[in-house]
Amino acid sequence: MQSQLVEIDEDSGSTASLTPEQQLLAAVIRRAVWDFVLYRDCSDEPERRECASLAAGWLFWDGTEKIDDKGRMSFLYICGVLNLRPDVIRRTARKMQREDVQPNGQSRDL
Repeated sequence: MQSQLVEIDEDSGSTASLTPEQQLLAAVIRRAVWDFVLYRDCSDEPERRECASLAAGWLFWDGTEKIDDKGRMSFLYICGVLNLRPDVIRRTARKMQREDVQPNGQSRDL
């Protein structure tokens, strides 16, 4: 499953032009996608299901707030900083399966 997420995959070497701060923001998006994909079907594990729910809430929220009162950046804001298309990332996240995320934390198709 090819996607825009490949642009933020550390192993592809494409993050070389990103600043360390941008690499961190890309890692935040990557982790949220992985948490959503890995744990969304964990109905018998409440902690993991909650992790997926929080990740989904962040990834799929379309509010206008960029940074909240606690300094947390929204998904849309980070996408803007990194010049990424949130619709592509969201579509890819919805299509991904657990098998698409490797046990070592690397994604097969990102």
